[in-house]
Amino acid sequence: MSGMRVTFACISLGFLLFNTTATASIVTASSNSGLIVGVPSGVGTMDLTAHSDQTAPIPFGPNDKKSDSATGGPAAPLRGSIGVGFIFRTQYAPLVGVLGAPKTTRTITSISGKASSFAQFQAAGAGAPAEIRAFASVDPAVTGTAAAEAIDPYGINAGLYDYSFFISELSLGTTATSLAGANFFAIDSRFDELLWRLDVEATGLIDDNRDLLIAFVSNPILNLNDDVIAAQVRNEFSVSNGSALLESFQLFKTLYPVDQSILFGEGVDAGTKEAIPEPSSVTLLTAAMLGLCGYVLQRRRRAV
Repeated sequence: MSGMRVTFACISLGFLLFNTTATASIVTASSNSGLIVGVPSGVGTMDLTAHSDQTAPIPFGPNDKKSDSATGGPAAPLRGSIGVGFIFRTQYAPLVGVLGAPKTTRTITSISGKASSFAQFQAAGAGAPAEIRAFASVDPAVTGTAAAEAIDPYGINAGLYDYSFFISELSLGTTATSLAGANFFAIDSRFDELLWRLDVEATGLIDDNRDLLIAFVSNPILNLNDDVIAAQVRNEFSVSNGSALLESFQLFKTLYPVDQSILFGEGVDAGTKEAIPEPSSVTLLTAAMLGLCGYVLQRRRRAV
């Protein structure tokens, strides 16, 4: 993937690839939920959506090539958008994918030129938990966008649950002209807002963990200190060669009160956008630099 801008996130139950190419923009994420509800990966259904679009130098898309591994044919178009980020909230559309699909191993893929994404559900098996993944990539040589989202919802009954959430890996790197982000989140059908959400974003090059934009927000029923958790996430990141990495981190551990049967679920989304300089901008910058060099040389000659 050398020279590629990549966003990759996987949750639940998760695993991720990690690319350390210095010239790439990349987000990877994996996590593990500690909520034990008697149905290891849930029963119910899943949602998988993806988006890609290349607008320059040669337009492709949106969703030029789209596929659904379950049918072997093209992925279906969907309404709506994928929202990634908290500070630089970006909506990615149009989408392809499936909503309310049976929980079997399945991948939705979207490719438009050098922008690509996929959303995936990997069924549990051989002692391994179910896993959901989202991946997005845009080559830094083009202008484009890519995003993906995977959600694993299921019903749970009333009760008081021990709830812990682990991040096994979260990494992020950007190019000078990119914006990238990944979100982990949970839903609870009793509330209009998410039960909790972790956003990690970056724009431009990453030199220090202070360059990361991090926000954690949770419902008061979880009795969590959002600011403390966000600070802990930032402190656990290490930065090297333009990439930030967080590994083997417990995001939180708390009690989760449920007073009725609800729809619960966890999800992940990832998004990235890349913009190459417009030719006019490059021309103006070059002219300005040449003019400055000429001015300096003229001053030196006069001084002599």
